[in-house]
Amino acid sequence: MVDMWGAGSAVRPWALLFLKITLLLLIGCSTQDDEVARIPSPDRLSEAVVLEQGGGATTSFFYVVCLVERNHVCRPSERVATLYGAARNASAYGVNVRWQDGQHLVIEYASAKRAELVGDEPSRGPKVAVQLRPGVVDVTAPPGSMMRQRASKLSTERLNH
Repeated sequence: MVDMWGAGSAVRPWALLFLKITLLLLIGCSTQDDEVARIPSPDRLSEAVVLEQGGGATTSFFYVVCLVERNHVCRPSERVATLYGAARNASAYGVNVRWQDGQHLVIEYASAKRAELVGDEPSRGPKVAVQLRPGVVDVTAPPGSMMRQRASKLSTERLNH
């Protein structure tokens, strides 16, 4: 009897390779947004939230910045910026978000393949002016994605407690 993998019960090497690649693509490519940073406003009533979506082997990371009420999740109507392929330095993906004051939010990054403001003010809550600031290199950002850095930081914190 011949099965779909080859003659008899012996599994062909190409079939194993195909299976491994398929599993890596299914498991390794995140299609959900992972929260990688939450920066409270100076008055602590709202927060800037950074979401990261990993595109896989052939695409870069996609970042979304939202302005939300404290402890709320990011909804599409609260998105203020999107960035594709953003990097903080030559080996670190992501963005740095900081509040200049309660009415001004700055999104800094060294470079991006695409960056755009979705709306310069949130749909609810206090009025906040949002600014994209390219060309800001963060030499202290560790290599890799922001989610990878966050996971590494969390495991280090667990080991130290």
